[in-house]
Amino acid sequence: MNGNAIEHGTFYNGDGGLNQGLAFGPKGDLFIADAGQNVRRVKFDVDGNVSSISYINIPDAVGYIGGLHGLAFNDNGELFTAAPWNNLVFRVLFNDDDTYILNGNISVEGGPLGVAFSSLGELFVTAHYSGQIYRFLFDNNGKAISNGVIQPTTNLGGVAIFEFEVKPSVSISTDKSKYSPDNTMIVTLNITNPTSNPVTLEWYIGVPQSNKWVTNAKASIPAGYSKTHTILMPVGNWGPSPFGLVHYVHLVDTVTKDILAQDAAVFAYSPIAANAPQVDIAEELMKQRVKLAN
Repeated sequence: MNGNAIEHGTFYNGDGGLNQGLAFGPKGDLFIADAGQNVRRVKFDVDGNVSSISYINIPDAVGYIGGLHGLAFNDNGELFTAAPWNNLVFRVLFNDDDTYILNGNISVEGGPLGVAFSSLGELFVTAHYSGQIYRFLFDNNGKAISNGVIQPTTNLGGVAIFEFEVKPSVSISTDKSKYSPDNTMIVTLNITNPTSNPVTLEWYIGVPQSNKWVTNAKASIPAGYSKTHTILMPVGNWGPSPFGLVHYVHLVDTVTKDILAQDAAVFAYSPIAANAPQVDIAEELMKQRVKLAN
């Protein structure tokens, strides 16, 4: 084998529509984006011959002007396809029986064309009109979070060279949005520090309406760190009235004290008894303090 390409035939893609992007899915099926509102799904038999062609219709795509372009799958088998005239990247989930569910979209300015995932699960989207590349991370619920924009730093003979800035990230979430006395809150805390320098994690819990905040945890996060912490927090009798609370976390540069990444999770306290005794909520929250294990 010397690496030379050998022609291995062609096949008719169903309706002759323009082919603008293709990717193989986790089951080995070929997906082809067209200039309209469809992604074709091509199945092959054991001999490599086309056995069926079906369609995934994305009715919101602006068809026959820009249509659908780049295609990519994440590690969960979700399909992402770029629609430049919509300034959107559409998302598609699949059931075990191969039926599909439209799963919303991600807004990307500048006419998104190409999509690709890094080995770390970060989504990169090229913008046709601006020449930029947009980056997206995803929280525990699958929501896309903007992670900046890449600009070419050098252009040599038509080849764009990009410099990647690695940045720390942090996210926090709770398993429910409302808790009562004797409940247990499950808090998920994701921390990554791909840089070569340590950073500081600071985690606060507070009641914004009464401006009461306590430090729940503070820790040094070493270089190259990546870990998900699951913390169980018992909810006690926090008084007779309902109120809202916030988990707030951020990562801080140890030298400049600049905030490098931040996130928050909002939840509510719902009392059981209207005649429950009043408490000092700051003192109660101090009991929740945790020590993160590296």
